[in-house]
Amino acid sequence: MKRFVETGVLTLGRTESGVQPLLGVYPRSMLPVLQGLLAARCLRMKSLLDRVPCETVLLGNGGRAADNINFPAEYNALLQEENLF
Repeated sequence: MKRFVETGVLTLGRTESGVQPLLGVYPRSMLPVLQGLLAARCLRMKSLLDRVPCETVLLGNGGRAADNINFPAEYNALLQEENLF
């Protein structure tokens, strides 16, 4: 993790279904870019990716780290699976 923070490069998790922008390391050095995009009401992730260097990291275990869990029953079902993490 420290390596990703020190590079100043946006690092995002990636699964078989694509890039997962919520699972990322956003360096502080990109804050002026983010502020400019927000001020211009340019809210698409692609707008950010077009302006800053970005790397992706393949998430293991079939991308299960990006599973959407909204209810306790979904969480409990995941806990019952073997080799979840």
